[in-house]
Amino acid sequence: MGWANHEILTVIFLRGANLPELIFDDRKRHLVMQRSTKYTPQFVEFLQRIVWGSGGVRYTMHNLAATLNRLKTPHYFSLMEAGQLVAVTTLNYKSLCLNGKIYPAFYSYGIAVDPSKRGLGYGTLIAEQRLQYGLSQIAKKGLFYGYIEASNTASIKT
Repeated sequence: MGWANHEILTVIFLRGANLPELIFDDRKRHLVMQRSTKYTPQFVEFLQRIVWGSGGVRYTMHNLAATLNRLKTPHYFSLMEAGQLVAVTTLNYKSLCLNGKIYPAFYSYGIAVDPSKRGLGYGTLIAEQRLQYGLSQIAKKGLFYGYIEASNTASIKT
Protein backbone atom coordinates (compact mmCIF):
# COMPACT_ATOMS: atom_id res chain seq x y z
CA MET A 1 0.00 0.00 0.00
CA GLY A 2 1.47 3.36 -1.08
CA TRP A 3 1.68 6.58 0.92
CA ALA A 4 -1.24 8.16 -1.00
CA ASN A 5 -3.54 5.29 0.00
CA HIS A 6 -2.41 5.67 3.62
CA GLU A 7 -3.38 9.36 3.55
CA ILE A 8 -6.84 8.53 2.21
CA LEU A 9 -7.40 5.91 4.92
CA THR A 10 -6.35 8.41 7.58
CA VAL A 11 -8.83 11.01 6.33
CA ILE A 12 -11.63 8.45 6.27
CA PHE A 13 -10.76 7.36 9.82
CA LEU A 14 -10.73 10.95 11.11
CA ARG A 15 -14.07 11.75 9.51
CA GLY A 16 -15.59 8.80 11.31
CA ALA A 17 -14.21 10.02 14.64
CA ASN A 18 -16.10 12.54 16.73
CA LEU A 19 -13.73 15.45 16.36
CA PRO A 20 -15.19 18.88 17.15
CA GLU A 21 -15.87 21.02 14.10
CA LEU A 22 -14.58 24.59 14.20
CA ILE A 23 -17.59 26.90 13.67
CA PHE A 24 -16.16 30.30 14.61
CA ASP A 25 -12.70 31.70 15.38
CA ASP A 26 -11.99 35.29 16.47
CA ARG A 27 -8.31 35.44 17.35
CA LYS A 28 -8.44 39.09 18.44
CA ARG A 29 -10.99 38.28 21.16
CA HIS A 30 -9.57 34.78 21.77
CA LEU A 31 -12.97 33.23 20.96
CA VAL A 32 -13.41 29.79 19.45
CA MET A 33 -16.71 27.99 18.86
CA GLN A 34 -16.93 24.28 18.14
CA ARG A 35 -19.73 21.86 17.26
CA SER A 36 -19.75 18.19 18.14
CA THR A 37 -22.22 15.32 18.17
CA LYS A 38 -20.93 14.25 21.60
CA TYR A 39 -20.92 16.34 24.75
CA THR A 40 -17.93 16.58 27.04
CA PRO A 41 -17.95 16.33 30.83
CA GLN A 42 -17.13 20.07 30.88
CA PHE A 43 -20.26 20.78 28.81
CA VAL A 44 -22.46 18.99 31.37
CA GLU A 45 -20.67 20.58 34.35
CA PHE A 46 -21.13 24.03 32.78
CA LEU A 47 -24.88 23.46 32.34
CA GLN A 48 -25.24 22.18 35.90
CA ARG A 49 -23.79 25.46 37.25
CA ILE A 50 -26.32 27.60 35.34
CA VAL A 51 -29.29 29.11 37.15
CA TRP A 52 -32.14 29.10 34.63
CA GLY A 53 -35.17 31.37 34.48
CA SER A 54 -35.09 35.05 33.68
CA GLY A 55 -38.11 36.11 35.70
CA GLY A 56 -40.15 34.52 38.46
CA VAL A 57 -39.04 30.97 39.17
CA ARG A 58 -35.29 30.33 39.02
CA TYR A 59 -33.95 26.79 38.90
CA THR A 60 -30.99 24.53 38.20
CA MET A 61 -31.06 21.29 36.25
CA HIS A 62 -29.78 17.95 37.49
CA ASN A 63 -29.14 14.64 35.73
CA LEU A 64 -28.27 16.56 32.57
CA ALA A 65 -26.27 13.72 31.05
CA ALA A 66 -29.42 11.57 31.08
CA THR A 67 -31.40 14.38 29.45
CA LEU A 68 -28.75 14.94 26.78
CA ASN A 69 -28.49 11.19 26.14
CA ARG A 70 -32.18 11.15 25.14
CA LEU A 71 -31.48 13.49 22.20
CA LYS A 72 -31.37 11.30 19.10
CA THR A 73 -29.31 13.49 16.78
CA PRO A 74 -27.72 16.23 18.89
CA HIS A 75 -25.31 18.97 17.95
CA TYR A 76 -23.48 20.52 20.91
CA PHE A 77 -22.01 24.00 20.51
CA SER A 78 -19.31 25.29 22.86
CA LEU A 79 -17.92 28.84 22.89
CA MET A 80 -14.53 29.24 24.54
CA GLU A 81 -12.70 32.41 25.47
CA ALA A 82 -8.95 31.94 25.93
CA GLY A 83 -9.56 28.20 26.41
CA GLN A 84 -12.33 28.62 29.03
CA LEU A 85 -15.90 27.53 28.32
CA VAL A 86 -18.11 30.67 28.39
CA ALA A 87 -21.31 29.61 26.56
CA VAL A 88 -23.03 26.46 25.29
CA THR A 89 -26.12 25.51 23.36
CA THR A 90 -27.67 22.46 21.71
CA LEU A 91 -29.53 21.66 18.53
CA ASN A 92 -31.42 18.42 18.07
CA TYR A 93 -32.10 17.29 14.50
CA LYS A 94 -35.52 15.82 13.81
CA SER A 95 -37.78 14.96 10.89
CA LEU A 96 -41.29 16.37 11.00
CA CYS A 97 -44.29 15.30 8.96
CA LEU A 98 -46.51 18.16 7.79
CA ASN A 99 -49.40 17.53 5.38
CA GLY A 100 -47.98 14.12 4.49
CA LYS A 101 -44.48 15.45 3.65
CA ILE A 102 -41.39 14.93 5.76
CA TYR A 103 -39.26 17.99 6.47
CA PRO A 104 -35.92 18.36 8.23
CA ALA A 105 -36.06 20.30 11.49
CA PHE A 106 -33.86 21.49 14.32
CA TYR A 107 -35.08 22.03 17.85
CA SER A 108 -33.02 24.67 19.61
CA TYR A 109 -32.37 23.63 23.20
CA GLY A 110 -31.13 26.23 25.68
CA ILE A 111 -28.40 28.80 25.50
CA ALA A 112 -26.30 29.10 28.62
CA VAL A 113 -23.74 31.85 29.21
CA ASP A 114 -21.34 32.02 32.15
CA PRO A 115 -22.89 34.60 34.51
CA SER A 116 -19.60 36.54 34.67
CA LYS A 117 -19.64 36.86 30.86
CA ARG A 118 -23.25 37.98 30.36
CA GLY A 119 -23.78 41.24 28.52
CA LEU A 120 -20.74 40.72 26.26
CA GLY A 121 -22.75 39.41 23.30
CA TYR A 122 -21.76 35.76 23.74
CA GLY A 123 -25.38 34.56 23.89
CA THR A 124 -26.17 36.42 20.67
CA LEU A 125 -23.00 35.09 19.02
CA ILE A 126 -23.67 31.46 19.88
CA ALA A 127 -27.36 31.83 18.87
CA GLU A 128 -26.41 33.32 15.49
CA GLN A 129 -23.80 30.64 14.79
CA ARG A 130 -26.20 27.89 15.85
CA LEU A 131 -28.89 29.29 13.54
CA GLN A 132 -26.50 29.57 10.60
CA TYR A 133 -25.35 25.99 11.14
CA GLY A 134 -28.90 24.66 11.44
CA LEU A 135 -30.09 26.48 8.34
CA SER A 136 -27.07 25.22 6.37
CA GLN A 137 -28.10 21.63 7.22
CA ILE A 138 -31.73 21.78 6.14
CA ALA A 139 -32.80 22.01 2.53
CA LYS A 140 -34.90 24.79 1.02
CA LYS A 141 -37.79 23.83 3.26
CA GLY A 142 -37.40 22.93 6.88
CA LEU A 143 -38.13 24.08 10.39
CA PHE A 144 -35.98 25.67 13.09
CA TYR A 145 -37.75 26.09 16.41
CA GLY A 146 -37.23 26.48 20.13
CA TYR A 147 -38.61 27.98 23.32
CA ILE A 148 -37.84 31.36 24.89
CA GLU A 149 -39.36 32.45 28.18
CA ALA A 150 -41.54 35.53 27.71
CA SER A 151 -39.64 37.36 30.46
CA ASN A 152 -36.28 36.78 28.72
CA THR A 153 -36.36 40.08 26.84
CA ALA A 154 -32.66 39.91 25.83
CA SER A 155 -33.23 36.63 23.96
CA ILE A 156 -36.48 37.79 22.40
CA LYS A 157 -34.66 40.80 20.86
CA THR A 158 -32.20 38.53 19.06
